[in-house]
Amino acid sequence: MQHYYSQFFTQYCRFISKDLIATFDKRLGRNTKVVNSFFRVFYVINKKDVHSKFKEKALLILTTQIDNYLSDGDTSIYSEMYTSLDCSNKNYIKSLTYLGHLSTPLNDFNEAFSDFNKLHSGQLFKQGLIEFNNALSHLFAGFCASETSFEKNVLKASTHLHRGSLDYYKTLIKNKESLTYAQKKELIRIRNLEMKSIGLEVTNSDKDEILVEYRTLARQLHNI
Repeated sequence: MQHYYSQFFTQYCRFISKDLIATFDKRLGRNTKVVNSFFRVFYVINKKDVHSKFKEKALLILTTQIDNYLSDGDTSIYSEMYTSLDCSNKNYIKSLTYLGHLSTPLNDFNEAFSDFNKLHSGQLFKQGLIEFNNALSHLFAGFCASETSFEKNVLKASTHLHRGSLDYYKTLIKNKESLTYAQKKELIRIRNLEMKSIGLEVTNSDKDEILVEYRTLARQLHNI
């Protein structure tokens, strides 16, 4: 697993060496297509039942995609940024022990991602992917810092994955042309629960309940 994370975050470091600059360029902006690829690969390397050859292939495809992404533009600037960010020599072993906390929020995010794509195949949902990118940013910062910092950043990453999952389901609900009176009442009930949970840690069971409620309603509305 350490080997996969080392490869993955090396590519992520290469990506943000351009992306952190590109987000300030109106012609470029954040490349959500690449972020989408990072999510798919991250999910694959975290799946225990996926054979190593498929994980290696996914990482190889991701590397090629990043090569292509970086080939357009002033590579000298990106190289300088990469050098300042690179932490490829980091020992990932201790940090990996905390990643078990990501299992549930990552699976929840993938489920929401999949449900969204059942209705909007091929469409990139920017807000959900931004939350995933924010989660990766915390993990990357954690890997490059102390062990204590990594544990805190895993919790923050979990929070962003939770928000992303909610965003997918809320968008599906918004996309429903009309709601019945009963469906509106149900939505109001869920919103009240959500308001009462503000300020709670993402690990609180009430947060899980709210995600389940939004997921259930979205699936009912669209017969998923």
